[in-house]
Amino acid sequence: MNKNLRYLLLSFLTIMSTAIFAQKTVTFDFDNDYQKLFPTLKGVSSGSGDSYVADGDFTEPTTSTQIDGVDVRVAPTEDAKTPSRIWKSTPRLRMYSGVFTVTSLEGPITKIEFTGHDTNFNLIAVPADAGTLDGKVWTGSISCITFLVVSNTQISKIVVTLGGGSETPDNPDAGKGLFSLMAFTKGTFTESDNQLAFDFEAEVEPVQGTGVKIPVTGKYLFDFENDLCTACRVSVTLPDETTAAAAHAVVMQEAEKEGYKDVKLEGNTLSASLENGFVGVSKTVIKSMMKQLLNIEEEVKKVTIAEFNAAAESTDVWYQLTGTVKNLKDGDLYGNFDLEDETGSVYVYGVLSEKGGEKKKFQELVAAKGIKNGDKLTIIGNRGSYKDKIEVLNAYFVSVESGSETPDPDPQSEVTTATCAEILAGTDGTVYRVTGKCVEIANTTYGNWYLEDATGKVYIYGTLDAEGNTKNFASLGIEVGDEITVEGPRKTYKETVELVDVKVIAIKKGSSSEGGLIYSWEGGADGATEVGGKATYENGETDETKYRVNYKNGEYYTICINGKKGNIDDAAGSANSGYILITLDQALQAEDNIELTGYINKNESKEASIYFQFEKGDGVNDEYIFGDACNIDAAIGGKITPHVFKVPESAAGSKSFKMSRNKAGTNIFLTKLTINRGTTGIKEIKNVQLQNNAVYNLAGQKVGNDYKGIVIVNGKKFMQK
Repeated sequence: MNKNLRYLLLSFLTIMSTAIFAQKTVTFDFDNDYQKLFPTLKGVSSGSGDSYVADGDFTEPTTSTQIDGVDVRVAPTEDAKTPSRIWKSTPRLRMYSGVFTVTSLEGPITKIEFTGHDTNFNLIAVPADAGTLDGKVWTGSISCITFLVVSNTQISKIVVTLGGGSETPDNPDAGKGLFSLMAFTKGTFTESDNQLAFDFEAEVEPVQGTGVKIPVTGKYLFDFENDLCTACRVSVTLPDETTAAAAHAVVMQEAEKEGYKDVKLEGNTLSASLENGFVGVSKTVIKSMMKQLLNIEEEVKKVTIAEFNAAAESTDVWYQLTGTVKNLKDGDLYGNFDLEDETGSVYVYGVLSEKGGEKKKFQELVAAKGIKNGDKLTIIGNRGSYKDKIEVLNAYFVSVESGSETPDPDPQSEVTTATCAEILAGTDGTVYRVTGKCVEIANTTYGNWYLEDATGKVYIYGTLDAEGNTKNFASLGIEVGDEITVEGPRKTYKETVELVDVKVIAIKKGSSSEGGLIYSWEGGADGATEVGGKATYENGETDETKYRVNYKNGEYYTICINGKKGNIDDAAGSANSGYILITLDQALQAEDNIELTGYINKNESKEASIYFQFEKGDGVNDEYIFGDACNIDAAIGGKITPHVFKVPESAAGSKSFKMSRNKAGTNIFLTKLTINRGTTGIKEIKNVQLQNNAVYNLAGQKVGNDYKGIVIVNGKKFMQK
C-alpha cells in the first residue's frame, strides 16, 4: 500500500523530469534585427541633453519576439539614471542596470555566447550554481537563466545553444519516469500579475498493468516577482482520509530527498511546497510547461478584423480571423499578405500549415490548398505589431474558400471623403480622403506633418512619393501654407489620431504667411518692432539698463549677442554669459532664409561669427559673417550690411533657436533679424496629379458631389458622404 501511494504522490508532486534534448543554436542579432525582436520600440535612441531621442529606451520590462522557442527579456531598474536601450550604432543593445533573462521552451540552455564591446560587459549570472560565466561565454544546463546588469554592458548579438545534455535542476533523482503513471483528464488555469493557478483532474494507475485507476483532483499555485517564480505549492485531494493519511506518512519520509517543504494534511487533501526546479524559472516557461502537462487547450476567440485590431498585443491569446486575401505576391515563401473583411484590414506576417509548423513552407500550402488573392481564408494567430503596424503573428491555416482575384491591378479599399473633425471622430482602419493646409512639418524625410481645415487638425504620419515610396518627402515639394488633398488609413497612437503613409492626391501651392515672412525684429532710433515670435535674452543679466534685446547702442536699438557658444548650456549664468532665444509662431523649414543685419563694435578691426543652436538638429556655425566690412565705424571702411543664413535640413521643424558668439572675439549688434520662406504663389507639381474627375454611382450613372454613398472615380471605389 505504501509503495503504491508513494508512486501516486510523487507523480503529482514532481513535474520536472530529466530529459535529453537534441542540440541546436538560436541567434539574437540585436544590431540587425532589433526592430523584429522588439517591435514595441518606436526606433533607436541617440543624442544627449535637449537633443536626446528616446525612441529605443526600455521604459518597462520587455520580452523579445520568440525565435524557435527562445526569447530574451530586458528589465531595467525603475528610475534608473541611464535607461537600457537600443542605440543608434553598434553594439545596439546597451544596458546599464536591471536584469537580462534568456528563456527556452525547447529544452535546456547549455551555452550562451555574447558578442559586443570589448570592455563594457558587466554581467553576473543567477542562480550562480546553474552554470559558469567565463568571459563572454556562459555554460550550464537550465531552461531560464538571468543575468544581473552590474554596469554598462553593450551587446551586438548572442548565440544560444540548446540541448546537448540533460537538464537536472537541483535534485537529479526527482520524478524519473513517473509521468507514465498519471493521465490528466482536465485542466484549467487563471493568471494575475504575480500568480498562476492550475486546477486539474486526473486518473492514476498506481501499479502498472493492474487496470486499477484512482480519480484525484488538485491544484498547482505559483507565486512570481519580477516575472520569476519565488514559490510553488501543490495540493492533491485523494478519495478518502485513510488513503490520504497513508500518503502523508510516505511523503514525510521522502520530504528531504524530494525537496518537499511545509507538508500538510487537512482531511483527505495533502499539500506541500515545492522548491526543486521552479524557483527562479520564468512565468512564460512555467505557464507553457503546465499547459502541456495538463492538456489545457488554448482558447481561440472568433473575431472580426476590427475587433482584432482593437485588441491588446499578446502571444497568449489566439484569434480566429476570416477574410479575403489581398496583395499576396507570387512565390512568397512565408505567406505575407493583407487579410480584409467588411470591418477592416490587417497584415498577416507569415502562415504555417499547422500550429507550430515549419516556417518558409507557404508555397507547399499554396500547392495543396490553392490559396490565391481573392480567396476567403480562415487563420488563427496572435495580435502583434511592427513599427506601429498591426500584424497577425504565429498564424496557422484553418480553411480556405476559393474566390476570384480582383482584376484591378491597383486594388484599393473604399475611401471616405471627410473633414478633419470627421476623421478625429472616425474609426481606425478606415481610409479617409481630406483636403486642408499644411500648417507644420515635423519630419522632412518620412513626411510627418499637420494638416488643418476649418474643422480641426490631423497629424500625417508618413507621406508616400509619386511612385508610392517612403522616405522621399522632399520630392513632393510640400511647404507650410500649401493646400493639399491626401488619403490614407486612420490609426490611433498613444491617443493621437493619425493618417498613416498617405498618398498625395493634389497640391495647391500657397504662402505660409503674407509675403513669405516668418519672423521679423527690427530696431530703430525710438525702439523696436517685432512680428511672428519673440526674442528674449536668457540666462544672463536681467538689469534693464544692460538688457541685450532692445539694447540701445548709439543711435540704434539692437539685439546684442555677447555670450559665447559654451554659455548656452551654462546653468549658472552671469552678466555676460547669456544667449539670445528666438521663439517662433510657426516651425522652420529647410532652406528658410535667416537675414541678419548688424555690425560689430566700433573702432575694432576684428571678426565675429554667430553660433545657432536650433530646437531640432545639431548646432551650426556661420563662420565670420561679421568683419571689418560690417563695422559701423566708417573710418575702418565698414557699414551696416545684411547677411543671409539658410536653415539646414537637420533643423527643419524647429520652432525656436538660440544664438551666441561662436568663439571669443567681439560683440555683435543686430539692427534687424528677419526669416523668410522662398517664393510664394501657385506652382505646378509635375509628379502629383489631381484625381477628381467625373463621379459615377455603382450603376454607372454620372452623379454630382452631393451624391451620398459608394461612388467610382477614375475606376476606383470611394465612400462619399
